[in-house]
Amino acid sequence: KLNSNIFIYAGLVNHEKLLELYANSDILVSIGSKRADMLPSKIFEYMSTGKKILHIAKEYDDICLEHYTKYPQALVLFEKDSVETNAIKLLKFINTTPISVNRTDLKVLFKENTPAYTVDIMESGAKTSLVK
Repeated sequence: KLNSNIFIYAGLVNHEKLLELYANSDILVSIGSKRADMLPSKIFEYMSTGKKILHIAKEYDDICLEHYTKYPQALVLFEKDSVETNAIKLLKFINTTPISVNRTDLKVLFKENTPAYTVDIMESGAKTSLVK
């Protein structure tokens, strides 16, 4: 049985407080959008914590799925699935012992989403335009 007292809504807080809330949480919650065409950067911040992440997807083609399916501590529930199906998955997820997530592995897995990758592209583009 789920207890509504286990969920904490912090409202609008500064980044320092947000990091503190992440550190003191067991599971982070991500809520999908119906018409998202841009990947929210918060999912990388969530994954960098190594914590369990519950993502609630509105659609089966949610833009975050590609990334959350690679992260070993994520559970994706679809709003369109039955409450019973989602409840079983959620309870299993909550009761599963967290596994260790290595940041180095995450950097490799999500290389194209790192600042270093973006800088490399920008630098290579700048070098190419200087050669012309």
